[in-house]
Amino acid sequence: MTAAIHVRGEDAPGWLAALLAALGVAMASASVVLFERSAEGAPVVVLPVSTPVVEVVPPSAPVVDAPAQARPCPPTVLAFGLAASALDANARDAADAIAVWVTARPEATVLVHGHADALGSDAANLALSKARASAVADRLAAQGVSRARITVRGFGAYQPVEGAAEEAADNRRVAVYVRSEGECLGGTR
Repeated sequence: MTAAIHVRGEDAPGWLAALLAALGVAMASASVVLFERSAEGAPVVVLPVSTPVVEVVPPSAPVVDAPAQARPCPPTVLAFGLAASALDANARDAADAIAVWVTARPEATVLVHGHADALGSDAANLALSKARASAVADRLAAQGVSRARITVRGFGAYQPVEGAAEEAADNRRVAVYVRSEGECLGGTR
């Protein structure tokens, strides 16, 4: 199996998405502006009467521990050749191992993220990354993983491996994330 490659942003904690969504809602509600017409017919800006209430916890308040967040499972990375979307023997073996593990866990879901290097046009790289991810998803489905449990995404060359040149072979990859309760492929969290 191919060694895991750290890609910045792909392993962000789940609470970060919730925090960013809450901030977006707060900013959107704070920026609501109503327009009215004056007696002369010109628009007038009227700011909302009520503003969102933000609870401020005093420094003397007891600290409440948040429940421990499980660390995300590291992805399984499958390498691809230059401009290739077909799985080689190593990638097929890795996909088969993932399929065996996932089919034994009915609650598990699979995210398949395709990537490309920066050679070629953006459109071609995006299509290639989607084709790579689809090839892996096809292999998982052929091994018994329900299509309903597989999510396929192509990122083109927009998420290069941290520290690698944009044209590097490390960027020609598919990262397979398996989500399951309490355990990861190859061991526990």
